[in-house]
Amino acid sequence: MPNYATSIEGSHGVPLHPKYDENGQFLAVFDERFGYTTAGGAVDVSEGKLKALSREWSEEIGLKVNPEKPVYFLFGYQKTHARENVLNDNVSYFAARADKEDFDSKNMGEGKEVRSAEWMSVEDVVKAYLAERAARNLGNGDSAERP
Repeated sequence: MPNYATSIEGSHGVPLHPKYDENGQFLAVFDERFGYTTAGGAVDVSEGKLKALSREWSEEIGLKVNPEKPVYFLFGYQKTHARENVLNDNVSYFAARADKEDFDSKNMGEGKEVRSAEWMSVEDVVKAYLAERAARNLGNGDSAERP
């Protein structure tokens, strides 16, 4: 990292199903640290955020951003002093159409960046979230079944 650098750039995104207009599904990604999350990561040197997003998707879930479809900026955030109390995190979140329906689960599982993924509708994700929240509120320590 150059001594003049102030931020680590990040790019994350929600993969929209190739037939999103018909089925309204997106790829719900689950990991151990954050629960439901988005696939993505740091932007490499000489790489733009959209190229980084496609690369990260390829590494984590076996999909790429479909270059023939629009990409939507959702939001971004910056966290000051995020790393070693010096560098800032500067992360952008996107929604983009995936290049194919079949994601690659060979890089998923226990101890991996992504534990599992599933094409879901917003309604399905809300139901899963509420079920897990209800299980936690019961105080039994059990969580709902994960995809």
